[in-house]
Amino acid sequence: GAACSLVVGAVGGALALGGSLSLGDIVQFAGYQALLLWPMIALGWTVNQFQRAAVSVERLQEFLAARPSVTDPVTGTGAASRGPIQPIRGAVEIRDLTFAYGREPVLTNISLEIPQGALVGIVGRTGSGKSTLVSLLPRVYPVPDGKIFVDGVDVNRIPIRELRRAIGFVP
Repeated sequence: GAACSLVVGAVGGALALGGSLSLGDIVQFAGYQALLLWPMIALGWTVNQFQRAAVSVERLQEFLAARPSVTDPVTGTGAASRGPIQPIRGAVEIRDLTFAYGREPVLTNISLEIPQGALVGIVGRTGSGKSTLVSLLPRVYPVPDGKIFVDGVDVNRIPIRELRRAIGFVP
């Protein structure tokens, strides 16, 4: 907008000095320019919003199409393969757990027992695997069979909904 006003002033001034345009013609042209400026800015903003909305819709569709990487194992009846569901009391045991996101292990040979009702704090340096360890308990990431047990039952045999309902942690 400012550049257009500068061009109109410079070119119009030069033409007015040369006698091709009157001062009224320049003022009239500048007025038309001012009337068109804001609608053009609004049109550009609207086109920008539509483009951003299109990208957002693509991302949303990608999110909605995603399937979880951690699922319940099923038996022939479609129920999780834990057997009869007992209320989770909360005893946790981890046996020789090694976990990696890629090739490099984040956790190596972790073993611990947490009795029912115990309050546990996990501390360590940034990047040492604290959040990963805690995220493995409710099976946010795939857990190897026979490594994490709740009340003596492998977490892979407990329905995810039931397991996550029974586990809480404060990051």
